[in-house]
Amino acid sequence: MEFKNPLKGKSRTVQILIVVGIIALLIGIAYGTYTMISNPITGTVEPQPTPTPTPTPEPAILTLTLTPETIYVGESWTLTATVSDGTAGIAVTFKEDGAPIDARITNSQGIATLTLTPTLGSHTYTAEAQHP
Repeated sequence: MEFKNPLKGKSRTVQILIVVGIIALLIGIAYGTYTMISNPITGTVEPQPTPTPTPTPEPAILTLTLTPETIYVGESWTLTATVSDGTAGIAVTFKEDGAPIDARITNSQGIATLTLTPTLGSHTYTAEAQHP
């Protein structure tokens, strides 16, 4: 096999231009422009967080006391209903053996009292109130 010189018979100027063109082509391949692609990256869009709700205050407790605990026929008892948070103006219904006997409004300390003279025997007293 015989190798032929493609530049043989060409003028020196043409030979130089062809060599420069080949070199420029090689440089263009090595240093030319090209597209770069980055690695993929993922982001997440979350909804706005819900505001923390205001904590619900502890419910008020209605306490009932009886003084004195034991009485004799003809003597009086005092029932005292106390709202634990001291709310004034609450209607308290006093009940004897499940039946309403009277209602009172709590004072500025959240206290309502009822004095009564019960009949002979054992009695169960309760108090009910609707707290706002």
